[in-house]
Amino acid sequence: MLLGGKTATLNEGHVTQFDNTIDVYNRPSDLLTAQTFSDPPMNILPVKNTGGKFAFHDSHIEVPKNMSALADGDYKIGVRPHHVHLKKPKGKSMELNFKVSTTEITGSESFIHLQSKDAHMVALMHGVHRVNIGDVVPTYLDQKSLFIFDQNENLISAPASDNQN
Repeated sequence: MLLGGKTATLNEGHVTQFDNTIDVYNRPSDLLTAQTFSDPPMNILPVKNTGGKFAFHDSHIEVPKNMSALADGDYKIGVRPHHVHLKKPKGKSMELNFKVSTTEITGSESFIHLQSKDAHMVALMHGVHRVNIGDVVPTYLDQKSLFIFDQNENLISAPASDNQN
């Protein structure tokens, strides 16, 4: 939960967004703001929208219904580390196969760093999750947790705020 008040995000001395703190978190104006305001940084995956499906290599997921009119082309989807799953969530999700590059257990949380040829992701999960470096594990991105950015890296869709918890 974030504290109230206003937040300004800066990049090289320029304000990228100024708004209520919770609004900057839930609806960052662009990819730079999203990455600045997420710790660990938001995971970014380059995708191609073709016929209402986002594709990354052989994996795909339907474009969310609220974005059904989205033009075909290249986009980036973002997902916060605590919304990357190693078990299939309920509902629609994209399954990716990533290699475990390192793991960190910090008290009651596990950071699992995942690598593919074209992307690096971090999963942040409650509890101790033991995976071995070099293992290829199924990794799931829940459709309800996706941020969608256009080619100029501007936000065009964010998950509903109740999905941020």
